[in-house]
Amino acid sequence: MLKKYVNGDVHSWDEYIDTVTFACRIRKYSTTGYSPFFLVYGTQPRIPGGFHRPYMNDRTEFDANLIAEDALTRIRHLRE
Repeated sequence: MLKKYVNGDVHSWDEYIDTVTFACRIRKYSTTGYSPFFLVYGTQPRIPGGFHRPYMNDRTEFDANLIAEDALTRIRHLRE
């Protein structure tokens, strides 16, 4: 995985090690059926963009204006 981030520049691996480590920790492994993060903390990580967006599962066309309005509605609700 680190090789994909470094993209041929083997001297920059240290810039990506935290990202790759976190990605490995939140990935679900087939041997346990869980991610290491879940096994340690008992919950899935809350990451930006990690909330459910119903329109992401829909294979049909979507309207960018409706998605933007949905995001604004969620932000307004969170601010209350």
